[in-house]
Amino acid sequence: MSLDISTMTRMVRVMLTRYEQETVIGYNNEEKTATLYTADPVVIRRMDRLCEKRPEYYRVIKEEMYKGELLSKTYEFPKKLIKFYVPQVYTEEQLENLRRKGRELYEKYGSSEKYDGKETD
Repeated sequence: MSLDISTMTRMVRVMLTRYEQETVIGYNNEEKTATLYTADPVVIRRMDRLCEKRPEYYRVIKEEMYKGELLSKTYEFPKKLIKFYVPQVYTEEQLENLRRKGRELYEKYGSSEKYDGKETD
């Protein structure tokens, strides 16, 4: 049975409460890989995209079904890809500068699909 991602995530949402839609990342010091178990449809979509775009790093190792409907997925990936960081704290002045730059880029390039990340000026 081949289902697209949006169908599978709708099925997860119908069967589980938001509280039950958990995500658990696990790894240990011995192995080089980590696992991510999730019943959250948003995380499933994100991880499935990563599996499609970077199959050399991300792969599905288990799908749990109930009465033919997807409940959860487990993924495996290199634990070196797990990152912890301190969130950037911006001053009000820095936020305003970022907003201004964003508006300028939007006015110059329109949607993000047209922007290639390179400044031309």
